[in-house]
Amino acid sequence: MSTGQQQPPDYLVAHICEALKEDGRTAQQDLRVLLNGQQVVVEGMAPSETSRRAVEEVVRESAPGYEVANRVQVAAMSGPERAEEIS
Repeated sequence: MSTGQQQPPDYLVAHICEALKEDGRTAQQDLRVLLNGQQVVVEGMAPSETSRRAVEEVVRESAPGYEVANRVQVAAMSGPERAEEIS
């Protein structure tokens, strides 16, 4: 595929979603992809900043020529409030 700009919008979104699911860097994430003119908007949660950046890389690779709005948020991971006592 040369550029995503030659595809109908629904096909481009489906192509990006498929790439995000198949790429090992982003496969386990719950993401939404929207197309707004020449901008691809990605929303959802990522487990780390590295994963968040990987989402943007995969989208850029899948939709060359489109602007990418990465609205993916890093999930806040909190530890237990207190240590568990084992008897």
